[in-house]
Amino acid sequence: MVKELEFRISSGLKNIIGKELITNDLIAIFELVKNSYDANSKDVKIVFQNIREENRNNGAKILIIDHGQGMSYRDLVDKFLFVGYSEKKNFEDESLKKNFRDKIQKRRVFAGAKGIGRFSCDRLGTKLNLYTKKSEENSIHHLSINWKEFEVDQKKEFRIIKPQYTEMNCVEIRDYDISDFKEGTILEITSLNDDWNKDKLIKLKRYLQRLINPAQVGENQEFKIYLEANEFKEDDKKAIEKNREWDIINAPINNFVFEKLGIKTTEISSNVSKDGKIIFTKVSDKGRFIFSLKEKNEFFTLNNLTVKLFYLNPEAKKTFTRIMGIPSVQFGSIFLYKNGVRIHPYGDEGDDWLGLEKRKGQGYARNLATRELIGRVEVNGYQPEFIEVSSRDGGIVKNENYYQLVNFIMKKVLRPLERYVVEALNWESEDSSKSPADIKRDSIALIQKIAGRVKDPEKEISFNKDLLDIVQKKEIEKIPELIKNVEKLTAYVKTPEEKEYLNMHLKSFKRATIDLKKEKKDVEEELKVKQKESLFLSKAISTDKDVLLNLNHTIENTTLMIREHILDINKKSEDKWKYWRCLATS
Repeated sequence: MVKELEFRISSGLKNIIGKELITNDLIAIFELVKNSYDANSKDVKIVFQNIREENRNNGAKILIIDHGQGMSYRDLVDKFLFVGYSEKKNFEDESLKKNFRDKIQKRRVFAGAKGIGRFSCDRLGTKLNLYTKKSEENSIHHLSINWKEFEVDQKKEFRIIKPQYTEMNCVEIRDYDISDFKEGTILEITSLNDDWNKDKLIKLKRYLQRLINPAQVGENQEFKIYLEANEFKEDDKKAIEKNREWDIINAPINNFVFEKLGIKTTEISSNVSKDGKIIFTKVSDKGRFIFSLKEKNEFFTLNNLTVKLFYLNPEAKKTFTRIMGIPSVQFGSIFLYKNGVRIHPYGDEGDDWLGLEKRKGQGYARNLATRELIGRVEVNGYQPEFIEVSSRDGGIVKNENYYQLVNFIMKKVLRPLERYVVEALNWESEDSSKSPADIKRDSIALIQKIAGRVKDPEKEISFNKDLLDIVQKKEIEKIPELIKNVEKLTAYVKTPEEKEYLNMHLKSFKRATIDLKKEKKDVEEELKVKQKESLFLSKAISTDKDVLLNLNHTIENTTLMIREHILDINKKSEDKWKYWRCLATS
């Protein structure tokens, strides 16, 4: 006899998909802000009340307020209270049947698709009051949940514990004016599980700076995050007086994009086309274009993505700290974004998802590590292969796509950047070791090496033509190598204009070589003449020296003879004087 049985769900499930899955308060707020983003809201406000120690008895709370699409009664019943259901996932599945680009042109691509982000509220506090309204509705839907009720008895089934629903005409929140609420969702979280202070709010601010990548989201995709904690307004005034912008709490949270900091350094960007056929890579140094390379994509699972990396030299690190208020290593390294929204933990301090630290130890003088790099990986469009794991700090599933992405970053982005920084700039002594001419010449050699290793016979390369303006008379021995590298580059450029330009410089280099060789020969002949003159003078000087020495010797001998004669005369005179004195006394 066959029977059909059914699963029963314990109320303990709440902890599994709530507190135990959302690992800390920052991630919990991150998830709830993502929900506001997915609701197509143009802004979200995060409000903290009564969180200072002296005010907590008045009831500490967190409000998260957005002006997105809101939810109807049916949305609450069929979606929000349907555990594990995700409208976002359903949306992406439907997009397989229709053109994805057309489907999302009037709204954002969803940031999450697990249906568990709503349980972040449980991580933050024991009680939740949810207020939501769609623009076309007159009433506001209120849902009240006490998460502690799910923890009383795990033998109780999840569905037995029922939140309280109320339909109302306006939202009334103590000590907060919400009278202008016309559409969107408000989360009021009370009986907070953990304490919040100024340092923790600053950490939250920095955490949310990396939530949305404005360089990746399209036009009309504005999304502002506001942080409000009126208890710290006096602290904000002191921060403003000291020009410590990063310590201000009550202000919009500006999304982090390295380019907007105005730090000039070496950067590389590599883009895989939407159809996955082409890779286009570009290297710049302090805002100056160096070279670009176009080639066929050999990473068959990858498409529609961009990687941008920036090399942080010592000066760039100092500037970063001055602007952001913390060392770059504490802010993070290489972040991963999917459709403009960050995936954790990639890029966090201490996270080394690309294995750069171990690699650094194997080649200290030639490899870059996390403390010398900052950047982002941008995955766009409908890419179901890049799947986030359920744990909100667990990253994405390590499948074939993940490993190809890592391989792509290392081979096509990081290694070319390292070669330019190490071989062209000489990064260990960048500020003093190489002249501009040396950097230009080594850049040409490096471009030739990088292009030469690309297997694609149809590859195309472009480079800054100013790199060829490096011929100096003192570098005649280096010109043949330069000519060799430029001749190889001629095979990689595609347009007749570029080929003509390179050939013109080759002729110029060769003429310069002939002229410099002739000049060198003339200088060498002149040097030989000077050497002969110098030899003659040295011999003349040598002869005069001998004469002087002989003369000095003669004078010395003569002086000795005269001295002996004088002494002899003196002795004879003295003897005669004694003789006559003896006669006189006798």
